[in-house]
Amino acid sequence: MIDVNRSPTPTTATTATTASKGVASQDLFAIAGIRVRPFDIGRDLDSIIEVIFEANVADGEEYAPSVEDFRKEIGHRPNFDPDREMLVAEIGGRLVGATQHSVRLLSGVVQHHIVGWVRPEARRQGIGRALLQWTERRGREAATEWAGPEPHGFTSRVGETQPGAIALLESEGYRRARRGYTLTRPLSEPITDGPVPEGLEIRPVVESDRRRILDADADACRDHWDPYEHTEDDLVAMMAVPGIDTSIWRVAWAGDEVAGSVMNYIFTEENAKLGIQRGWLAHVSVRRPYRRRGLADALIAESLRALRDQGLEQAALDVDAENQSVALHLSETFGFRRHHTAISFSKPFLWRGRRAV
Repeated sequence: MIDVNRSPTPTTATTATTASKGVASQDLFAIAGIRVRPFDIGRDLDSIIEVIFEANVADGEEYAPSVEDFRKEIGHRPNFDPDREMLVAEIGGRLVGATQHSVRLLSGVVQHHIVGWVRPEARRQGIGRALLQWTERRGREAATEWAGPEPHGFTSRVGETQPGAIALLESEGYRRARRGYTLTRPLSEPITDGPVPEGLEIRPVVESDRRRILDADADACRDHWDPYEHTEDDLVAMMAVPGIDTSIWRVAWAGDEVAGSVMNYIFTEENAKLGIQRGWLAHVSVRRPYRRRGLADALIAESLRALRDQGLEQAALDVDAENQSVALHLSETFGFRRHHTAISFSKPFLWRGRRAV
């Protein structure tokens, strides 16, 4: 994540290079020894994975993608060209920081999401701030390419354990918009039985049903924070997600209609890097006509058993901190406990006379 912390200052000086297609880089860095350039997927993958891992370990963030995971993730992201949306920073030919910009329409606002990383030894020189400011410039440029009339805004998300990143974002005009919890529970503990409600059944996922499952998930989330419409690009991207194994998804059907689902994931290489055996319950959703019947509990219980049967030791899921009743229910019913807190930040900017709220 974007951060600025302790590090020695390099003594050699170089000139900043071209940052990204269409984005001027003059005066990007007034930092001795820094060279910046566009991300090169052919040469930078190994180095950026090292940067991400080192930065996240220092920040207490448990995100450790493999090279192939990261390649797939950025390669299938809708509206994303790594050559334009990512910038890397080097000192003495060694990659020490990186940033990326992505954009999508959520809740009627074009959200320009920013994420970045700086190696621990290269912090407290202003690298994180310079990367953030470059990414905002890239976001404003991208806004000129957006065809619709919607307002635009920047977003970023950092862990509560990252005081440097929080201070940086707030000093650049970002405000706290939301918090989210990562909850975990051991799979060795007993799993509360959650019977499938009468008239519904859990069936294996087949390829021809993937579109309907995705659409049902989007429909179920319409009344959640930041709902969005899934596109065909989203379906392609989802099927390319590292850890995809639809045999461990749990989907409930009412005849030919999807009632609810939990998309479970196992990130094997990340688990190995972090020294854990964890599975994720993602996109826990129940469509409105099928709520308050115990379906979510049944899907969660089935998911926990599926992950346990894979030999995993821990289950995790993310919840919106504003919905305390959900977190409390998961704690009381299934033994989940808060493991990590993330803060979502937002910063509006004017575009075509409109301002995000």
